[in-house]
Amino acid sequence: MPPVDVFVHVPKTGGSSLRHVLSRFYPPSRQLVFGGEVDEFDRFSRQPLPDPGWQLVQGHIPFGIHRVIGREGRYFTFLREPVARFVSDFKFALSPESGYHKSLPANPGLRDFIALDSGFLIDPHCKWIAGYHPLHAAGIDRREIFETARQRLVRDYVVFGITAHLDES
Repeated sequence: MPPVDVFVHVPKTGGSSLRHVLSRFYPPSRQLVFGGEVDEFDRFSRQPLPDPGWQLVQGHIPFGIHRVIGREGRYFTFLREPVARFVSDFKFALSPESGYHKSLPANPGLRDFIALDSGFLIDPHCKWIAGYHPLHAAGIDRREIFETARQRLVRDYVVFGITAHLDES
């Protein structure tokens, strides 16, 4: 079977916009989409669905889904300047559709958000790209995660773009 294209959507990097573009090029029946909930990815990893010839796997998933599917993967992703990504994540945390807002005090500030440290706040680009779900990366040395992510971008990703340069990417 041919390799499957894999879009690792690091949260708050413009991936939702790219997802809409991708949906025009891949039939829905040939897409496997993950929302990013830990239990969703863990359940799939333990008991994968039969592969109907997926052409695209995408979502908030770490590197490595190709091993679960049993096919070679062609990975791609987008990166965002870390402070801008963090501020965007904070703004999202204040919205009702975020799970964060229930854990924050009334009129929260950045310090309140940082205090949550859900695993998604520190180095999320590196965790997803290196192959760790952010909630499963606790206790792993940050330098090791960074070095693994750096090596994977060079070796295992066919392309990556920069959100601030979306048109050029």
